[in-house]
Amino acid sequence: MKLFFMRHGEAEDYAQTDAERTLTKRGKENSQRIAKAIVARVSCPNIILASPYRRAQQTAEIVQAAFSNAVTIETCDLITPDDDPMKAIRYIGSREEQSIIVVTHNPIVTSMVNLLCSTGSGFHMGTSSVAEVQADIPDIGCGELLWQQHI
Repeated sequence: MKLFFMRHGEAEDYAQTDAERTLTKRGKENSQRIAKAIVARVSCPNIILASPYRRAQQTAEIVQAAFSNAVTIETCDLITPDDDPMKAIRYIGSREEQSIIVVTHNPIVTSMVNLLCSTGSGFHMGTSSVAEVQADIPDIGCGELLWQQHI
């Protein structure tokens, strides 16, 4: 299974709720740059899983557009900022797709990559960052970090 973990682009500081925060202009531009880098690594993923939060949905739409809308976005309620990373990993691992882009937030995105790749807390995902992980069995320590890019 090839997994691309992406943290959403830079978002505005304030909104009525955290879930409603939207991408800034810079967040959109940086997400487009990272999306192009992902396109260079994979011909077309099977699916994009995105947090229901607005900024993650916007980022997922940017990634989808980079693939000429040839990939579907599915909203996943298990990957919001404070969700359980192991529960999310188990859910992702239960899916049939073999190439998945996961668009989410910190701290869960950093935790998922660190758990899968046994990097302790040494790996950090800034906004508009992506990490490609190969995991035949998505479980603790069973993943290999193949590539990462930060903007």
